[in-house]
Amino acid sequence: MPVKRGRKHGLRGRNLASFAIGLPHGAMPISRKVVTRRTKRVVGYFQSLKMQCAFPWESQIERDYFYCLEFDPNVAAFSAQPGCLNLLVNGEPRKHFPDLLVQYRHGQKAFHEVKTDRDAAAPEKQPIFDAARLHCAQHGTAYRVVTEKEIRRQPRLRNCQLLMHHRLRKVDLDDGIRISSALTAGPIQFASLRELLADRPDAAAAILNMAASGRIGFPLDTELTDTTSFHLMPSL
Repeated sequence: MPVKRGRKHGLRGRNLASFAIGLPHGAMPISRKVVTRRTKRVVGYFQSLKMQCAFPWESQIERDYFYCLEFDPNVAAFSAQPGCLNLLVNGEPRKHFPDLLVQYRHGQKAFHEVKTDRDAAAPEKQPIFDAARLHCAQHGTAYRVVTEKEIRRQPRLRNCQLLMHHRLRKVDLDDGIRISSALTAGPIQFASLRELLADRPDAAAAILNMAASGRIGFPLDTELTDTTSFHLMPSL
């Protein structure tokens, strides 16, 4: 839901993301505002439990990508509008502001630029993307253009939105122990996990909350059905 902004409905009290993961060499701290008071675009804030802060989004594609990053088990951390890249595009100096800096669990960091499919394929954009890839490679990081088609791939996005819906539910300690203990022997199907909590009317919600909090997981690229296998997530 878009966030109202104004004197009466300001941003006071929000834990806004004002930090970077740790900018790679060649990136300067952010020097432009992301969300403005005067805009015809839909804008809002994504509250990340993974990062314990709120991130601004300027388009619904960016918002949907936050869903994916929030629940991607391979993503350790991410930061919005992390910095400025000073590029040389067709021989001319140019400043470029990637949308995100993502740190993966294997240690690599990558700047991500979120684009519609049309913008990602636009010929006039390619020199900027090429210059950004070269610049980042020279400074030990990576640069990716993430397209609308990739972000809204189903059922992955739908599964992430489902986890977002269930992430704030409180799971009873005993229920959590029962689920975790059962999964120590190996993956268990969704229906069988629910049977463990047959005395609970909200068994499915409890299981999905544990998945949303990263304690257990299931393949996000597959439809969630009774036969979907859940497993324990590795400790960080």
